[in-house]
Amino acid sequence: MNSVFKRILCVMLAGATACTMLASCSDDKSSSDKPESSSVAQTKTVEMSQLKDAMLKADDTVPTMLTASSEDENGEQLFAYLADYDYANVDEYFFCYAAEGTADEIAVIKLKDSASSNDCLKAVKEHVATRSKQYETYDPDQVPRCSKAIVFSNDVYVVLVISDKNDLVKDAFYNAFK
Repeated sequence: MNSVFKRILCVMLAGATACTMLASCSDDKSSSDKPESSSVAQTKTVEMSQLKDAMLKADDTVPTMLTASSEDENGEQLFAYLADYDYANVDEYFFCYAAEGTADEIAVIKLKDSASSNDCLKAVKEHVATRSKQYETYDPDQVPRCSKAIVFSNDVYVVLVISDKNDLVKDAFYNAFK
């Protein structure tokens, strides 16, 4: 099976099973169910394309990444691969994932209202749990990378980072608003 097909299959399975999986990484110390204390959204607006570029550049080890976003013609349908969450609450998003089928993913979801950030955060954590289960079957070397995922919210933003340099990518998110 070629890696592109594996990636497509894996993403399709993630969307189909996300609603049935429990968020096994919900007590991950790097994740938080509450928005962080400093709100980036209230200080400055950043174009999602600029935010995506900054976050991708922060980790020079990420492989070639494919991107789905709210800008795509079928952006609403593609969003289902990232989170089983009501798209009506999403203002805009981007979701970068490894073309090679590795665990690398960087995503930012900008919500219309911060009141729903906890629900969206939970849905993204479920996505990570689903991905981890899938990797157990076809690429067990990726499971530890999923377990180190950073999932957090800040005001209207929900962020997912799975890369070799998670903290640098997270810092790039915050620095984009300075």
